[in-house]
Amino acid sequence: DFQRFIGLYQRDETRLLPNPISQDDLMVVIGKKLFNSPTVGCAGCHPSPSFTDKKNVYNQNRAFPPVVSPTFRDNIHTLVSADRLDSLTGFVRVWDADDKGRIEEFEGSFVSPALRGLWARPPVFLHHGRAVSLREVLATPGHMALHPYAVPRQDIDRPGSMEVGLNELNGVPDTHGVTSHLSVWEMECLLRFVESIE
Repeated sequence: DFQRFIGLYQRDETRLLPNPISQDDLMVVIGKKLFNSPTVGCAGCHPSPSFTDKKNVYNQNRAFPPVVSPTFRDNIHTLVSADRLDSLTGFVRVWDADDKGRIEEFEGSFVSPALRGLWARPPVFLHHGRAVSLREVLATPGHMALHPYAVPRQDIDRPGSMEVGLNELNGVPDTHGVTSHLSVWEMECLLRFVESIE
């Protein structure tokens, strides 16, 4: 039957959903240059083709201490990577079959997440989940690219229902990529590229 056919097809051909953003888009092209630029520094922790740092020679746990926020999760929210969950259930990710995933060993540490398919993920970002948009992840506090939410929010830490730049640590900006010098146009191009990554 048709449902069985579709199920078998999807099982045998694992892949991300098709990205609606064209790689030829001018904003994507400019954003890619910014992403790979050493003055911005995104590719240092999220290098292509996987857009995550899988080879931490001096860090076998592939875990970094918190750099964006000192906020810790409590012990019921231990990080288990999606790769690890898939490995435990027997699902093989054909694009990265060697990665068996990880379980966080040290409270408050995290890995560089893969940026592939971000456009199709729920808007919950950073290791503590406080960022509700990619713009909040990349922008420093008070960056001119931040703007009001399309749907008003009631968050106490977002007065006036405005986006909050979370690219800082204890008042020091640019701890998650160097973006404070980017214009609004450059920030939008960088965001567009990150959303286009497949």
